[in-house]
Amino acid sequence: MTTQADTFEHMAIRTFTPSVSGEITCGVRRNGDVVIVTYKPIHKASVSVDGRATALEFVPNDFKLKQ
Repeated sequence: MTTQADTFEHMAIRTFTPSVSGEITCGVRRNGDVVIVTYKPIHKASVSVDGRATALEFVPNDFKLKQ
């Protein structure tokens, strides 16, 4: 799954764990945080991503998403 966002300002970013604080930047995160990405699907063949990211939520390592 590939998502994108044009800027962090267009995304809701929340943290539910004390291991994440300060500034969040683009790129690979070194400490392997568990992150839930909320996105809106894009259904166009001309687009190379699956959706537009709308939120990032950093959660504890033992977090389980209920379905």
